[in-house]
Amino acid sequence: MKAMSLELIQELEHTSPGSSYILTLDDIQYQRCKKLKTPYGKECPYFYGDYYRGRHFEECRLLDKSNRQTSWEPKLCLKCPVPDILQANACPNMVLSGHIKSFLGKKSVKVTAYCTKAHRMVKEPKIGCGLCHELPESLKDT
Repeated sequence: MKAMSLELIQELEHTSPGSSYILTLDDIQYQRCKKLKTPYGKECPYFYGDYYRGRHFEECRLLDKSNRQTSWEPKLCLKCPVPDILQANACPNMVLSGHIKSFLGKKSVKVTAYCTKAHRMVKEPKIGCGLCHELPESLKDT
């Protein structure tokens, strides 16, 4: 794992010289993983499934680990907005975070986005913040 972390640091240093990075084991594993298809057929970089030699372990790596009371289930992938957001907007400056909301016994995934370039929350993640990629005049608020 040491060689992998050094390789990632060198790659990141090449893209933004002078910046410092603290890589955790989760960061390294996330960089290595491929986009897996969810049980409902959409590609999602946050979905992880381990089916090697009869195992059946699935998890969503986007959701807060601290939110243990409302656990993740594979059926949440059916209406999860993340694959659609990433298909519509692949901005490298947008960071997604998610949590599970429960209302009247029904669980759903709520996603928020933050732009690291504009340093603000993104109102509409499918469109973006408007600073990284200029919006057409017809979409701008007047």
